[in-house]
Amino acid sequence: MRYVFINPVTAQMYDSEALNVQLTRAGYTRVECEVIWRNAVKARYRELIYDTSCVWSDARCPMAVKLMHELGPAGIRVAPIEPILLCCAQELSARADLSDGDILITSPCSALADAGNALSLPRTRFITWREFALRERIDLTPRALNACPVPPGFFEGLPCKVASVTGRTEISRFLSAEIAPDVWLIELLYCPDGCHNGDGVWPEQLHSDAKSTEER
Repeated sequence: MRYVFINPVTAQMYDSEALNVQLTRAGYTRVECEVIWRNAVKARYRELIYDTSCVWSDARCPMAVKLMHELGPAGIRVAPIEPILLCCAQELSARADLSDGDILITSPCSALADAGNALSLPRTRFITWREFALRERIDLTPRALNACPVPPGFFEGLPCKVASVTGRTEISRFLSAEIAPDVWLIELLYCPDGCHNGDGVWPEQLHSDAKSTEER
């Protein structure tokens, strides 16, 4: 068997039934997680912020984490919590009902795909949606996304003040300034406005009428 997990960004770009038909044609069975990892990961941050010995930074975006390490701002620590997509992959890789085949995890960006592949999970490999769609000739026109399924504001509802910053330039500017003393958590997304602007989202070469989010 060949299984495929469609990341939430990609899932919102297509009609689900039409996409499933294309995946079946390509020889894949689409799978979903049993755990709602979005909620589980948010709960882990809720527990983490009660350690007030430092300001915590969001760790869902590998590129933002890399930038954090490069800049090395004092008094800020990267949260020891894995990105949601990696949690999804770990669940699927361990599932007995999926042990009879290989699993592909589609990602909205190459950095997240690389981070997933670095885990070396059994029978599980990450690939950007762009690469997968081009390789398997997914013949559907993606619809424009004006917002990410996991947008800035993911941590809304946590009992603390959260600063939310997206884009390399804005992140660099924010981290070079003094952080307000009442901020406990910093939400960081490397792609402006969210993961729907990732480098693995749009298979433009396959769909000449699909415009990148920067052109819309």
